[in-house]
Amino acid sequence: MANIDHSLSLATPDSRHLDTIQKLGLTVAALGVLLLIAAGGGAQFPLIPLFFGLSLLLIFAGAIIYATRTYLTLPEGVKNNAVWFRSLTNRGVWGWLFGIIITGFY
Repeated sequence: MANIDHSLSLATPDSRHLDTIQKLGLTVAALGVLLLIAAGGGAQFPLIPLFFGLSLLLIFAGAIIYATRTYLTLPEGVKNNAVWFRSLTNRGVWGWLFGIIITGFY
């Protein structure tokens, strides 16, 4: 029997098994985003440009750590594996419904 995927996700619906380094990268990036939101929300930091630069550096470093660990061992190329076999992205019923909703919203 064929494995039928009932997920409506455009991204990979498989559960991600993150190792410690990937989790560290995501945590560093999330800390940078949290710092950026706190600064934008009116938190009083002593050196605002320093904290702004630090938040951008943390976001960038976390993204690099995560992406390097995730994609360094995979072959080069676009990673759209099995995207066109799903109803939402292959002109299926869910794709038509989503298109009509988005067009109506526009």
